[in-house]
Amino acid sequence: MKIVYTFFDTRLGTFYAAFTPKGICGLSLSCRSEEEFVERLERRFGVEPVRDDSYVRSLLRAVNAYLRGEKVQWGFSIDVSDATEFQKDAWMEARRIPYGATISYGELARRIGKPKAARAVGGAMSANPILLIIPCHRVVGSDGSLTGFGCGLDLKRRLLEIERGA
Repeated sequence: MKIVYTFFDTRLGTFYAAFTPKGICGLSLSCRSEEEFVERLERRFGVEPVRDDSYVRSLLRAVNAYLRGEKVQWGFSIDVSDATEFQKDAWMEARRIPYGATISYGELARRIGKPKAARAVGGAMSANPILLIIPCHRVVGSDGSLTGFGCGLDLKRRLLEIERGA
């Protein structure tokens, strides 16, 4: 399997992105360096990724539009073929959460037919490899509180503020 990656700076920080021939398989703000991102990809896929900046322009354009508060139709196929079926179900349902809206982990669990799996949904959201495109930041605690976000709760709050025009 061939994995390519790229990265680019935005006002929120450096985004790192990775692609397989099937689609985008990673979009992250949580890495501190290119080396860290490459190591994560090597552990995840068992192959050495190759840098390829040919994807930067269209992805950067979409991310910057999102950061300006525009509702973006992500025109990228996604590749989560290394995920469990439960993760895939949770992530695909998270993609159905409308822009600017939130739902609870419990509600997401109910929507995928696993009403007692709110904690497992939280685990799936924390393992989400494709920030923004799989909008795990739209999943919140049952009381509406912001909980559990790999990039930090400040970023989760900021992403929701962007979507709500705040």
